[in-house]
Amino acid sequence: IYGSPVPGYAAPTDTIDPATEVPRVLLGILADLAPQTRSGQTSTPRSGAALNFSPALLADLRALRDIAEANPSDETLLLGLESWAQILGMISMELFGHLNNVVTDRADFFTMATSQMAKRIAASSS
Repeated sequence: IYGSPVPGYAAPTDTIDPATEVPRVLLGILADLAPQTRSGQTSTPRSGAALNFSPALLADLRALRDIAEANPSDETLLLGLESWAQILGMISMELFGHLNNVVTDRADFFTMATSQMAKRIAASSS
């Protein structure tokens, strides 16, 4: 799914929706972390401008927030994207043998790494 793109290849349209399942689940988790006001409406997200996010990145995060239909902060969205990239990188390292002779207990490594990612995301949303 996340291999190198093949030049000139266009995915069949019926594969596009299933390929978005993982990002939609991630956005759902981030949306669940969005602080709620007493009225049930999400609060205003913290601005990435204070974190020196570029205007283009802020626009990308705004688009993701619209898809999520919630208001996770810019920081929470960024940490979610970072974590997704880290998980994909860890999977690639495992698949291509880059963890051989480095990490013996892969299950513990994956558990601890994803737990740390989750803690950072949860802390950013509080």
